[in-house]
Amino acid sequence: MNLHASLVWLAWQLQVAQPERWLAWLLRLFVLPPANQMLPAPDPARVPDPRIWAAHTLGIAPDARWHVWVLSLFVRPRTRVHALLQDLMGLAHLAAILNTIVWLVLWPLRKFTALLEWIAARFDFVAPAQALEQALLPVLRIRGVRWTFNTLTVLLGLIVVTTPFSMMGQLLFLLLCWALAMVVRRLPGHYPSLLLAGISLISLGRYLWWRVTTTLEFDSITEAILGVGLLGAEAYTWLIVLLGFIQTAWPLERKRVALHHDPAHWPTVDVLIPTYNEP
Repeated sequence: MNLHASLVWLAWQLQVAQPERWLAWLLRLFVLPPANQMLPAPDPARVPDPRIWAAHTLGIAPDARWHVWVLSLFVRPRTRVHALLQDLMGLAHLAAILNTIVWLVLWPLRKFTALLEWIAARFDFVAPAQALEQALLPVLRIRGVRWTFNTLTVLLGLIVVTTPFSMMGQLLFLLLCWALAMVVRRLPGHYPSLLLAGISLISLGRYLWWRVTTTLEFDSITEAILGVGLLGAEAYTWLIVLLGFIQTAWPLERKRVALHHDPAHWPTVDVLIPTYNEP
């Protein structure tokens, strides 16, 4: 398979509707195609041939010998200098446009983050949270109530994880989790930490559910091996995150114990000093 055939295959996999336009390629790198509109394989004549493009840019024939290609990489025709400068200017303009788009996208997020920080600092959530924790602690110490609460929490989390959202619903869910996390992270105690861990696990669970139920469709053995391998690597990171939450969910608070007044009853410690080639 030559480079042009590989590019035709890539255009089909990315569902590029107009492969002769570079903006269509750039769009497919960031926006997924509609799932219910599978395009047929593109016409190879519409897909640019990298060999012909490179030969045209370097000012040589596409079927030139290899030493002509090597020479043209270092010695460019004088007539192509202006075209090269125009290409560089076009790339600079494209970079400026992309930078502006990124700034416009991130500006509302920065303002929303600043608003959440202002709300969290403006209102006192610590006292109500501590009062709520003190009220719930005696109730949750009851074995039956604790198991019922944990079961309902897990069931509610599974419902949220497996429920598909629209684009607007997913955005609202993101904003809700974000706002809740910005407030909860300022609260002391164990339960706010557990709530933050629960928000993180629900977000990871939604991605995991989408990943397993939507993306595991392969057309060849190679795709299956690479896809399952990538899923295994992602599953390993999910497991590490889950074990980290379990390890830090409820840390022990050991009280300091005073030493005996008589130093003879103090514990002893053997200090071993490793040395090299010494008696």
